[in-house]
Amino acid sequence: MELYVYSAAVSVAACVLLMALAFRAGMSRMSGDGVKVLETYTTKNEKFIIANRIHLNTLENVVVFLPLLWIATLYGSPVIAASIGGVWLFARITFAIMYTKDPSKRAPAFITSFFCHVALVLLSVYGLVMMFV
Repeated sequence: MELYVYSAAVSVAACVLLMALAFRAGMSRMSGDGVKVLETYTTKNEKFIIANRIHLNTLENVVVFLPLLWIATLYGSPVIAASIGGVWLFARITFAIMYTKDPSKRAPAFITSFFCHVALVLLSVYGLVMMFV
């Protein structure tokens, strides 16, 4: 049971990241020209557009990431799953930084986080298959 603490820590860190990105998007909405709530896809505030896309893209990814992390933790390997989760978390933070600096340079971090999903799927499937063997 104590090995699950690593995946729990990664899960909490992922939630903190989402909260920070949501806060950043909200603050950028109010900066500069100010973006009204119904103007989510306005082009008048590039900082908001970037912050909003970073937050939404990470939110879209965490919906896949968290269940896979826990299935891989419970049925695959807690240490390997948490390690992959740590790489995913690092990739998402790098994604946010690179997207903010230059959106065209975000791809390597995005691809890394995608391959973390693939690795978690493989570990999950392996673990589940081994339950029946």
